[in-house]
Amino acid sequence: EALERLDQHRRGAPGFSPISPFNLDLLEKRLRARLSEFSERGALSAMAWAEHRPGSCDVPRVSIIVPVYRVEKYLETCLESLVAQTLSEIEILLIDDGSPDRSGSIAETWRQRDGRIRVIHQENRGSGAARNAGLDIATGEYIGFVDADDWVSEDYFERLYETAQQQQADVAASSGALVCNEAEDSLRKKDTGFSGEVSITRIEARARLFLATGITWNKIYRRAFLETHRIRFSEIDCTGQDNIVCLLALALANVIATTEQGRYFYRLSAESSTQSPRTRKHLQIVDIYHELHEKLLSSNLETDYADVLRERMRDDFVRQARGMEEALRAEFLARIHERFGDTALTQAVDASGRELLVSLTSYPPRIGKAHQAIESLLKQTMKADRVILWLAESEFPQREEDLPAELLALRPKGLSIEWCENLRSYKKIIPALRKYPQALICVADDDTLYPGDWLQKLYDSYRENPEVISGLRMRRIELAGDGWPRPYRRWPLSADTRPSFLNILTGMGGVLYPPGVFHEDVARSEVFMKLAPRGDDLWLWAMAVLQRRKIRAADTQEFAGVPIDGSQDCALWNSNGLEDENDLQVANILTHYPELTSLLREAQAEEALAPQNTRHEGKTSSLLGNESLLSALAENLRLCALVDAQKRIRHLEAQNALNARLGNLLLTSVTSGAVVSLPFRLGKFFRESCRKTPPKSLGKHFEKLIAAFEQGGFAAVEARLLAVSISPAMQASAYTALARCLLERDRAGATEAARRAYEIDPKPYRLKWLIFRLHETGDVIEAEALLDILPLETPFSPSETRQARQLRKEARITRQREARRKNG
Repeated sequence: EALERLDQHRRGAPGFSPISPFNLDLLEKRLRARLSEFSERGALSAMAWAEHRPGSCDVPRVSIIVPVYRVEKYLETCLESLVAQTLSEIEILLIDDGSPDRSGSIAETWRQRDGRIRVIHQENRGSGAARNAGLDIATGEYIGFVDADDWVSEDYFERLYETAQQQQADVAASSGALVCNEAEDSLRKKDTGFSGEVSITRIEARARLFLATGITWNKIYRRAFLETHRIRFSEIDCTGQDNIVCLLALALANVIATTEQGRYFYRLSAESSTQSPRTRKHLQIVDIYHELHEKLLSSNLETDYADVLRERMRDDFVRQARGMEEALRAEFLARIHERFGDTALTQAVDASGRELLVSLTSYPPRIGKAHQAIESLLKQTMKADRVILWLAESEFPQREEDLPAELLALRPKGLSIEWCENLRSYKKIIPALRKYPQALICVADDDTLYPGDWLQKLYDSYRENPEVISGLRMRRIELAGDGWPRPYRRWPLSADTRPSFLNILTGMGGVLYPPGVFHEDVARSEVFMKLAPRGDDLWLWAMAVLQRRKIRAADTQEFAGVPIDGSQDCALWNSNGLEDENDLQVANILTHYPELTSLLREAQAEEALAPQNTRHEGKTSSLLGNESLLSALAENLRLCALVDAQKRIRHLEAQNALNARLGNLLLTSVTSGAVVSLPFRLGKFFRESCRKTPPKSLGKHFEKLIAAFEQGGFAAVEARLLAVSISPAMQASAYTALARCLLERDRAGATEAARRAYEIDPKPYRLKWLIFRLHETGDVIEAEALLDILPLETPFSPSETRQARQLRKEARITRQREARRKNG
């Protein structure tokens, strides 16, 4: 019967809502798997269903609240998944929020089929009010929430309930969420902020979750806990309603237990996958957070969560501000200031909540390889709102027909191709300045592969100091005795993060230009094509300095972009650098704008007198203000942790220097055929050290070593390793295997094992792994310090890059919280 109904859905028979082919295949696969079990369990299942069907369960373990509004296409799929739950002691509360379509009648039909379903009809008041109506009538031990256009696996609530019971937790959460993208017909894992199967109690771990999650549907909550703390949804009808219930519960719960079992399928419809235009309704997220802040104050939680809440508010406000018209944006900023009275927060949202563009150009000799650079820009861990390639119509008269297929294939992935007049290398920014004057414009080159965190570094530097222009490859202008710049070749590369007029950024590394940083002449093509026709970097520097905007490096590390093979043959440097054309263009600019020379001399004189440790321009150096004092204390914590970490690393390097030299000696002897000259025991040790697999006494995959740990802890592991002749690298691998085994059930033990692995074999990849283990146990200040020491060339996967970015954010918040405590 079920297969027949599924077929009717597939054929679109009258009365059967259409289902996407992807969902049909998934449902049919699940259904056939269930039918294969029917021969064994069918009779018992049928009897249990018949006994249960007449009425609702007496003592529901979980009450599942489902707001229903305009979901007639999806509600059947949702309810099918709920009534099939392996945890049968549930009640399903359908709250029809005045839905104008057939959703209400579908809910009533299902109520007649299953006595566990209850339906409430009310006037349309929004999803928050609908969920609160469900809370009013719920009787379950725990409360769960499902959106009516989503669905869950059959064991979803059973796994959550088991997890909550085992840990006696007020909140149980699942990391098993998958996004079903209807537009792309794809299924991918969704980051919910949780991982593994752990119990969370520490404030540091809870604070981390404040930044990582705000959803309610991947959790169940003890009903008595919600009632005791009067935790309810906001009835302000706008995005972000989940935040109050989710974040208050994370802060107040006795234990937060997590599981990786069970699956929640989050539907991303074609309509919801595109950003809706901003309206006055979007301003209400400020009121949501104000309500949350008031509840934290009344619960005496404001001190512990003030910094992390401010960080989250800033991120959410920035996200909402992007795409707002200027009038609406001004009203949004005024509301933030009115509700919170925080000038710094308002300024941060004003600075960052703008459209973020990546802008570049190309021309016929390089267009065949430009797609490689653009692919790296589209794969950034932080996504730009637009990636725009500006091309001159005169250079590509047939437009798209003149472009390579590899380039055109990137348009569905986020690339915009726009056409403009031929301004040579200036095409990468001048058309963008003209068309998008209020955007954050980040320029890039078409002959460079950019690392995955490139845009994130530029954006973070901008957020830290929005009045300054930031870039990743910079030179320092040197002046001669007469105050005139020395030749361009003598300008050294610099990674100084102190803002200065004497810094000049090059487009290869990438530069982020905020709106309003240029002199009014910046887009006058008749001027720049006469003074600096090949020197766009020089021209943009001059226009910024004339506007009294300083420039700095976004990172203290050298830019790690990779030139694309064969693209450098026609680079501007061939003429600008080798033929010293830049010196002529500098002279033209300084002659046309003589005030630039005066500004450079003044800057050199000021910096000669300024203390060398002045790091951030525009921030007060006085410690009289409380916020400045807290910032100084927080920075001191970071520096102390960095010094301690450097001491430990240097000690390890010295301790392992002899081992490294001995290893080199052995390798040299082998490659030269002189191993026979080594003493017999040394040769034997070398042969044992070269093993690719562990000895039998440790187990094929170190399982015997892990068993030894279960019996005697690290002391037993150390004794077992001392009893066999294996190399330090093999010993380190043994501790790494132990750490992986402990990762989900004993994160402190996993971190200790990772630390021992690194101390035995101090390689960068082992240090990286230790850093992430420290992060997971909440030791974020030490983890941040070690991350600063990690060699720049250490490879990071996209997920590792995201975790490192999250780590830095959490470390900054932790340091701010510690500073507040020390300051009383």
